[in-house]
Amino acid sequence: MDATARGVVDRTIREVCEHRNWSLKALNVRTNHVHAVVSAFDPAAKVLSDLKAWCTRRLREAACIEKHHEVWTEGGSKRKLFTEQGVRNACEYTRTGQGADLPME
Repeated sequence: MDATARGVVDRTIREVCEHRNWSLKALNVRTNHVHAVVSAFDPAAKVLSDLKAWCTRRLREAACIEKHHEVWTEGGSKRKLFTEQGVRNACEYTRTGQGADLPME
């Protein structure tokens, strides 16, 4: 994803989390994948599915991808974090373990 697409994905994930009352703990949108730590009462599969669907929709609306272009791989990590330390570790990895920050438009 280029800077424009990364910006669309970042804003969309934040909007969806706010709309669904999910707590977005950390987010890092990279050129070819996304890391997000989300706290939600909904099943992890729904969280992942909703985020991917809304991001795809917004990327198409912004003309960042073509209508029939596949955006995401099938599946995705839905790891559950059971301790505060686990959440802190995942957030730290998401924020700083991905390399230098990338620009977004």
